Amino acid sequence: MGAFAPAKVNLALRLLARRADGYHELDTWMLALEWGDTLILRRRAEPGVSLSVHGRFASADIPADARNLAWRAAELVLARARAPYGIAIQLEKAVPSQAGLGAGSADAAAAWLGAERLLGLNSPLALARAELATLGSDCVFFALAQESGLAHCTARGDEVAQVPLPDETRRTARHVAILVPTVACPTGPVYRAVRQLSPGPVPQRGASEWFERPLAQARAALVNDLEAAALAAVPELVAWRAALDRSGANHWRLSGSGSAFFTLHESRAVAEEELARLVAELTARGLVPRAAMLTRPQGAGARTWTIS
Repeated sequence: MGAFAPAKVNLALRLLARRADGYHELDTWMLALEWGDTLILRRRAEPGVSLSVHGRFASADIPADARNLAWRAAELVLARARAPYGIAIQLEKAVPSQAGLGAGSADAAAAWLGAERLLGLNSPLALARAELATLGSDCVFFALAQESGLAHCTARGDEVAQVPLPDETRRTARHVAILVPTVACPTGPVYRAVRQLSPGPVPQRGASEWFERPLAQARAALVNDLEAAALAAVPELVAWRAALDRSGANHWRLSGSGSAFFTLHESRAVAEEELARLVAELTARGLVPRAAMLTRPQGAGARTWTIS
């Protein structure tokens, strides 16, 4: 069984309040991308899960044991199914870790869906939400936004309301350019560095905000209340933000808790030109990105397919 785990960006992320359970109340719009990791799941005679991690971004901080969210997601399905066999997972990492792109969470959602299909199950998505929420809030988005890859997420980010994307012509007219610094942003310290919450109600938004309005307005609607906290928690990120601003890229925004920055473009040629220019200028300042990517909205969440 094959499974695709898309990267995501947060088109908007507002912090509303600190909850009694220690988490923050969020209002965020997440968008799944065509760029992502690939998983291959196969049955194995031995019970339990095995995991091998490969690919360009198979970094040392990505465990190949029960600490990995993909392992734990498959384990949840195996335990519920009481299968007499196990699952072997091969994970090809195309998306860097600790970058605010949701890679680990997407891997978990893809592994959960892949394990379900591999075991011949067809559980309701409500069960996916319940099980994946125990692994992480973003995991729920990738499983529940299967039809559009765009969702309005509230509570801890695990209350997911899927939203239809505009028609394909408008959707594919927007390109997403991404720069990932050589800086890791651990989620916990970033949230602990939050000092200011959004005042008052969050403005109502919709898919048209980023896909149908003129580009300048769409970029103006890219907001992230975590950016200030990330800059405070991870001082190494400050040089990247300053360099982007000096290079005329102040419209770039942090995704999630960072460290990746992204923006929207209408023209692929213009996007490629800006991305190449920024990489050259950053590199000249001694800031060599881990990744520089131009991609598009996928129009779907995590997905699976049968391998013959």
